[in-house]
Amino acid sequence: MCLFWGGLFVLFRFREPSHKGKPISYWVNRACRYDASEAVEEVTMIGSPSVPLLISNLHARDTTFRVAYAEFREIAPDWLSNRLPEVPRADEIRCSAERVLGFLGTNAVAAVPDLIQYLKCSTTDEAGNIVTTLAAIGPGAHTAVPDLHAMLTNADSMFLVNVAGALWQIDKETNLVVEICSKALETTNAAGNAALLLSQVGTPAASTAPRLLRALKDPNSDRDLRGNAAIALGELGFNSPEAIEALLAAVNETNSTIRMASARALWEIDKKYADVALPLFVDYAIKWNKQSHQPETLLQMTRNCHVNLGDALAALTKLAQSDNAETKLMAAQALKDLRTYKKEGSIP
Repeated sequence: MCLFWGGLFVLFRFREPSHKGKPISYWVNRACRYDASEAVEEVTMIGSPSVPLLISNLHARDTTFRVAYAEFREIAPDWLSNRLPEVPRADEIRCSAERVLGFLGTNAVAAVPDLIQYLKCSTTDEAGNIVTTLAAIGPGAHTAVPDLHAMLTNADSMFLVNVAGALWQIDKETNLVVEICSKALETTNAAGNAALLLSQVGTPAASTAPRLLRALKDPNSDRDLRGNAAIALGELGFNSPEAIEALLAAVNETNSTIRMASARALWEIDKKYADVALPLFVDYAIKWNKQSHQPETLLQMTRNCHVNLGDALAALTKLAQSDNAETKLMAAQALKDLRTYKKEGSIP
């Protein structure tokens, strides 16, 4: 009888925590082995309790059975292969675990030692995933800084910008980040990412403004580079006459990415351009909400772009009287949101 009750105590004492009626391991395994987006979202909601299981997936290994099964499935006739469940390789499981840990951000700090362990012996591709995850964890990944510095001998400019981004998120190494991004702006494959990172650094990266302006003005540059360059100029507050002229010209281009980025930059540089930028924000918000599973209000979008919707109150009121039903609805909701924040004494 004592053994019976003792067994029950152990069973219930060490029972795995659950989430939405299923063990946490169910969600983690689906996220890491089948890359199921809904499972990734659930693991993100679970947070730090999922980290030990994710760490376990970082150590996945290809067993003899797993390799043999995968080889058999490849050579089996289609009628049989299609009926056999797919078993992901160990490197695929590790990659998914790294990615999910990145979604957890600061909640994944316990995984840093294991991530460092794999960073030291990974290929450039897998190391890139780990670096991105460490960046998402932020200052809690400070023990990885020496190993990130060791990665700077890599000749791949895209990878170097990725490492620079991690060093910025973890340790705010401004001078080193600006140096790496300045060199990357001269390359073809990493310039867009470098411009985006410089926009995060902000005014300490002011020395790169002339190069960013050249990229914006170059019609042969990649559209993402030109858009990111515009955003960076706004975050740097670069208000030279040449920059303003280039941004005003860019808001009339055909590419929506460049138009929106340039409108944002103008608004950030000087709120007097809010009326110029607002119609582009409204159009972008309408299109975004039609195709996104995570719609945003105009107030949320302007906040995320570091501009104050209240600066464009006159233009917003005018748009709320538009003949276009979608524009009218978007503007009216934004005015309502602004009134709510004003009533509550909050700053939008």
